[in-house]
Amino acid sequence: MIAYVFIYVLAVGLIAISYLYPGSTIRNCFAIGLWGVLAIFAGFRYDVGLDYISYLDQIRDYRYAGNLSWEYAYPVFLSINNSIGLTDQGLFLAMAMITALFFYKYLSFHSRRPLMATLFFITLPPLFLSTLNVSRQFVAVSIFAFALRYIVKQSFILYFFFIALAFCFHKSAILALPLYFFLNRAPSLKLYVILSGLYLLALPLLQYFVGITGASDIYFALIDEPEVVTPKTYIFVMIFLFVVFLTERLQRIDCNVVIFINMLFLVVILSITPAFIPIPSAIYWRTLSYFVIAAPILIVSISDVIAAPTIRAFYLMGVTLTASGYYFYTLIERGTYFNLVPYDTNLFLFDLY
Repeated sequence: MIAYVFIYVLAVGLIAISYLYPGSTIRNCFAIGLWGVLAIFAGFRYDVGLDYISYLDQIRDYRYAGNLSWEYAYPVFLSINNSIGLTDQGLFLAMAMITALFFYKYLSFHSRRPLMATLFFITLPPLFLSTLNVSRQFVAVSIFAFALRYIVKQSFILYFFFIALAFCFHKSAILALPLYFFLNRAPSLKLYVILSGLYLLALPLLQYFVGITGASDIYFALIDEPEVVTPKTYIFVMIFLFVVFLTERLQRIDCNVVIFINMLFLVVILSITPAFIPIPSAIYWRTLSYFVIAAPILIVSISDVIAAPTIRAFYLMGVTLTASGYYFYTLIERGTYFNLVPYDTNLFLFDLY
């Protein structure tokens, strides 16, 4: 638990210090340093996260028997890992570094305050804490996040390239390919009604489609633990309506914010899915992870449209305290269930025997 408190205090401390420096350079340096610490935190963890032991078993099975059921990128990484004499921990560090690099590039490109956005990335449990549980998929999610810049730049070829790269790390990334043609569209009631109707009609195909894009049998075996409509669903809806209300003001500051408003719409659509079909909780959250990454960008962007300094300060204080409470609640109440606590490390990268 102390390690997670350290990460939180470091992020808050860097933000506090950054206010002493009006320029963006020092804040960007702080953001780079913070992401470096997050990469080390995730890369040197030992038996932290639900999938850690299963990952370790797969890595060792490949090392000694050449068997691996993962996507195409991992045999390459493991071959390099083994050839230079790294221990099994080397792959965890590589995944953590790739994830941190792409998420930093994502936040620094789309947010005016990447350091503040990083704090919300850390404290919102579906984000940083989830990277410790489903590391392979979050490598793909981070590459997808990076690829969003090519929607802004209207370069489908480069967007396709990075989604293909993400697919090499986790097959679920194929879900992001058609989003190029939707995410940059101006939000409208007509658009959302049409998409909602098409989505609801296509729901019977959802489980099959997710199944052929990377969801293993273990997730479908969890059908007896389906996701249900909970208060968080209504929270997502209220947040979405609030953001839609602010759309015009947000666009005055950054016209590309529509990408993240549309991603929030997809979060809402996914949130109401359990009301129509039973969907395993694991599949629900894994799919949601591609779109909930919009939250840090939108939280910071909303603060930019609040003209009154006092109201802006109260807004940031409120969302920061709420996210922080959610972060510590998850660690205290659910940390053991998700194998996040206790936090332990493995600092041995080289096999000396």
